[in-house]
Amino acid sequence: MSVAMGQLGLTYDEFLDLTPVQFSYLLETYEAERELKDFRVGIVASTIANCNRKKGAKAFKPIDFMPKYGQQTQSPDQMMLMAKTLNAAFGGKVVKKGK
Repeated sequence: MSVAMGQLGLTYDEFLDLTPVQFSYLLETYEAERELKDFRVGIVASTIANCNRKKGAKAFKPIDFMPKYGQQTQSPDQMMLMAKTLNAAFGGKVVKKGK
């Protein structure tokens, strides 16, 4: 909820009125816009860096100046726990192998 209210600027009531699909869409849109802004700043930064690099040095790319947000790897156990949690949250059924 802090992401919805802080980064997306939603009120508490607006957040509660959203379906999970609507919230997911808003979050994906926010992240895409943030990445585009970061890329634009990366273009400016890489241009300045490339103008001032030594002759023969490797050219900088915009991505060299972009932050990496929350790119963490999950263990198989963490992935399974998340799948079970989402399954329960959306009313899914657990189907065991062979049954």
